[in-house]
Amino acid sequence: MSRRALRSVNAALGWVTLWCVVLTSVLLWPLFKRGYLLTRDAVSTPRSYITPSALGIGDTSARAVPQDAFLAIVSQFMDGGLAVKILLFLALILAGLGAAGLGWYFLFPGTRGQALAQGLVAATFAIWNPFVVERLLQGHWSLLVGYGALPWIGLTGAMVMSPGRYTRLTAWAALAASMAVAGFTPTGAVMGIIFAVISVGLPKRPIDVAELRLAIDHTSSPLKYWQRVLVVLGIGLLVTLPWLYPSFLQVSHNGPASLSDSAGISAFAARGEGPLGFLGTFFSLISLGGIWNADVVPASRSSFFVFFALALQLVLLGVGVWRFRRSKTRRLVYLWAGAALVATVVITFFSYPFGTHVAMWLVEHIPGAGLFRDTQKWMALMMPIYAVLMSACARAVYEFSYRHKVFGARVDARGAIAVLCVLIIVMLPDAPLATSKHLQPVIYSSSWNEIIKAVEGSNGDMAVLPAGQLRVFDRTGNRPVLDPSSRLMPVEVLNADDLPVHMVRAVDGQEERDTVVVAGENVRAHQVEWALLQGAPAGVLASLGVRWVLIENVVAPKVPDTLEFRNTLRGLEPVLTAPDLTLYRVPGIVSRDYSPTRWEWAFAFTFHIVWLLLMVVGYTAMTWLIVKDRKRAAEASQENP
Repeated sequence: MSRRALRSVNAALGWVTLWCVVLTSVLLWPLFKRGYLLTRDAVSTPRSYITPSALGIGDTSARAVPQDAFLAIVSQFMDGGLAVKILLFLALILAGLGAAGLGWYFLFPGTRGQALAQGLVAATFAIWNPFVVERLLQGHWSLLVGYGALPWIGLTGAMVMSPGRYTRLTAWAALAASMAVAGFTPTGAVMGIIFAVISVGLPKRPIDVAELRLAIDHTSSPLKYWQRVLVVLGIGLLVTLPWLYPSFLQVSHNGPASLSDSAGISAFAARGEGPLGFLGTFFSLISLGGIWNADVVPASRSSFFVFFALALQLVLLGVGVWRFRRSKTRRLVYLWAGAALVATVVITFFSYPFGTHVAMWLVEHIPGAGLFRDTQKWMALMMPIYAVLMSACARAVYEFSYRHKVFGARVDARGAIAVLCVLIIVMLPDAPLATSKHLQPVIYSSSWNEIIKAVEGSNGDMAVLPAGQLRVFDRTGNRPVLDPSSRLMPVEVLNADDLPVHMVRAVDGQEERDTVVVAGENVRAHQVEWALLQGAPAGVLASLGVRWVLIENVVAPKVPDTLEFRNTLRGLEPVLTAPDLTLYRVPGIVSRDYSPTRWEWAFAFTFHIVWLLLMVVGYTAMTWLIVKDRKRAAEASQENP
């Protein structure tokens, strides 16, 4: 980037950052209230603990690794609920700034006004779109952490081919750290690897003469394509080890039982929203919507307004494509846009009957393939190229306002860009209303603290009833939420991880609701549940490694009040009875056969530390290289004024 472009970007950066903070605050304003995020898949707690499941080596699949271990560590020093709020705010702010940076990199701004126009519009789209809002309402806050890292992976991946040696080293350090941030969840890790391979494999960006002069040390050449890909894959391996290792353990221990239930393919497939219907899945995906859960779709996406939003988005993206027609980077951008279109077609394919049958076969035969069953979440990979095109659209509008008159009057460039930002917001006008309904924080009852004190430091695991992962508490507005006990308790929690999914099907033009139960992979939890409900004696529970039985008195589901279950409870020791929770102790010697070995603990800890160090060392090295490069640049400018 030339000195002129750098000055333009630096002059606009503060305003773009402020705009990102404002947009994020408008979307997440309910989280300014006291309490904890507890909605659908989002579960934040005052404190969580390092348990086998937090490291991925428990009985459940390692779906929330390494995020659970990270929060368990952080919550020792600060409130865990506050940590989740901070991470979510930072994720969206960094998504906006990363989108702005990508737009500046692929289309150098010549003035402060151009930089401001490009940055504001790109950031607005990255923060305010159906993907972000629907995933917020579904509670996928940790997926949005990976989403926020994607534009930075794209930017730093493209910069590893820069002419300056220090710029390349800085880019590699930032790329490694950004991939580690994306690796906050298994899905984010895979997204980060895919996007990094694409970014470092794109054709080399044309370099301006001014940019070459700005690079102090351009004597060494960048790595070759296959070398760059190997480095990225090596970083990706380090990022994925925290959940790859537990996944291999589960396959070796459980064999075929570790395979995901193929019923989840149709349950979690992308869907057309509103009047777009079943045949409109492709267009819903193009607009970054199409989530499987109809209950988290904002009202504007469920009405005919979705046609206006889709048409407006396609027009803005089309203007961006047109603006690149004479740019030096057009080949790069067009290849990227073409790849995004092909990827959207592939994702759509897996949402229709033939594609779902292919996906079912993969899930039934390949361990870990269940990671891909929620197809719409992979549309996050489209956001960076959309942001680049939106940035180019803003540049085209800005240039048009200076060069042309409308009805004989000159257009105010700043006003035109403001209108463009408003249009992007208008494409999803009810986003703040939707988040205000679904993201209201809750306060946990004091009974949970009493349970934690009673079981802390004990041996053996905890069985929880009612069965299943989902609960409806009176505090959560009748929304189903994941059971918080596994993150609140200092012991391993066993709960059959079957997941009921409410599906919406289009039949003869009418929407019909159906419930599909996606079976979980936790074999021991199912055995414990069967023992509890079938009247097994306490010795059976102890032989399965259970020391505690926790009964949650929730709105739904209910614990079956059967004679067999009452017989089981008679053999247990009551410890605590509260209006919402009841705790029993299992007498006798508890089996330790189900506890992880010392080596499994050691490897799991090591891989988590490697992931964390990759992030910390990467950002530290990036900062040190930037400071050193600026010192070298200042010295060079003094020697050659």
